[in-house]
Amino acid sequence: MKKVKLIGILFAGILVLGACSNSNNATEISKLKAENTKLKARNDKLNSQVSEYEKNGDSGKSESESNSKNSNSKNNDKTASINESVSFGANGKELIKLKVTKVSSSPDSFPDYMKSTTGFDTSKMIAVSIEYTNVAYGDSYLPYAQYFQAYTKDGKTLERSNSQNGQDAVADGRSGSTTIFFQSTDQTSALNEIEMDFMSKDNSGKLCTFNLPVSH
Repeated sequence: MKKVKLIGILFAGILVLGACSNSNNATEISKLKAENTKLKARNDKLNSQVSEYEKNGDSGKSESESNSKNSNSKNNDKTASINESVSFGANGKELIKLKVTKVSSSPDSFPDYMKSTTGFDTSKMIAVSIEYTNVAYGDSYLPYAQYFQAYTKDGKTLERSNSQNGQDAVADGRSGSTTIFFQSTDQTSALNEIEMDFMSKDNSGKLCTFNLPVSH
């Protein structure tokens, strides 16, 4: 009799434990479901943000780069006149200085080899004299003729000569002078003013425009 009673008690205990276990499992499952719902909602939000970034990221970058280029372009859009020294640099550091000292159509402004050969018609040419200083370029510097382009005041391009008188590349802290030449289709004795653009080394943009009187 006692044995049967004991078995009954044990069976009742197992039922109680099973009920508790089922109750605990149900509670845990409910918690897991709620947590899973939160994680799913968070994941959907992150996916939406990623999709939005992929959609607009490039255009946003392009706009930022464009604004930066426009800002740099404005900073580099300098103008200068005769005998005015202009500094050029990068990252706030001065690298070189240029100054146009003379623009002339006078025969005295041209070297003898130009005046004595038929390859040059100096009556339709101008000579542009430039002083330059290598402030801290980090290498020898010479402003080559191809860095410049000249125009008449009404916008006509003057043909740049391949000749350059004075081609000394100077080290940091040194200065030099050079003369470059441009040719017009008309007699330059009537040319009283020009504009000359100084271009970047890779010709990617204009760094300065010189507004220059022409002497005769």
